[in-house]
Amino acid sequence: MKKNKKYLYLIVAFVVFIIASLYWNSQPYYQKYHHIAHALGGIDKVEYTNSLEALNLSYNRGIRLMEVDFLYTNDGHLVCRHNWNEEFGDGFSKKNIPDHKTFMESKINGVYTTLDIESIIRFAMEHPDVYFVTDIKSYKFDICEAVELIIDTAEELGFSEIDEQFIIQVYNYEDYEKISERFSFQNFIFSLYRMKDELKNNGINDILDFCMKNEIKVVTLPKKYATREICNQLKVNGIKVFVYTIDSRKTWLKLKLTGVDGIYTNYIYPMKISRWFFQLMSFFDFSKLAIFSS
Repeated sequence: MKKNKKYLYLIVAFVVFIIASLYWNSQPYYQKYHHIAHALGGIDKVEYTNSLEALNLSYNRGIRLMEVDFLYTNDGHLVCRHNWNEEFGDGFSKKNIPDHKTFMESKINGVYTTLDIESIIRFAMEHPDVYFVTDIKSYKFDICEAVELIIDTAEELGFSEIDEQFIIQVYNYEDYEKISERFSFQNFIFSLYRMKDELKNNGINDILDFCMKNEIKVVTLPKKYATREICNQLKVNGIKVFVYTIDSRKTWLKLKLTGVDGIYTNYIYPMKISRWFFQLMSFFDFSKLAIFSS
């Protein structure tokens, strides 16, 4: 009798675990994760590397939302770089923009491995639990051209999850309207660092109306504007609030108490227990098994 009860408890526990896993994996990224690795995360106290080593470190420490900067090389390739004028010991600058081959053969600070859009997509293909948040820096080309290049590269590599695993970061109303008219991405983040005048002069109301009209679920605020009032306005309307760039756990705690849902960060990682939970839920993604498929 005791043996039968033991088996019953095991079966019940397993069923509960399956249900929890299905529920977890069905949730949108902004419900599950609260840390975005800024420029793929810091490494060795160096920021903005957008390097393979930074990406691997962030992933291994439990981050599943990766913001990555994109710039064009002088021959029209998208590579992972925040600014050509940054001092990374490679001699690149706005007056000396490299071609794709030169960039990919270079080393950041003589140590770190460069990445391009193909590298990022291959990583996404190998890590289906990762989401990449695009930060398209180039003003030379229309943002839609960069998005189209991302889609074309995904198609060439046979990556069909681009709409799900890539989150397009937009910076104004026009960006969103142009991209949404041409492409079918599911996920957008409205990052407001280029709309400080709008926030200063008109507050959050117009932005909130735009997000609600277009079903944009995540807004990124400068820390200065992450007030309790603004956070409440967004949250009661179902919009998550992220803030950039936060590298102090004390500040992160204060922001949580204000109503902030997540942060862009170079060095703050999920607690170990959270990492174990994320890995467990992702590993047992029963929704991908044939028996659960529709």
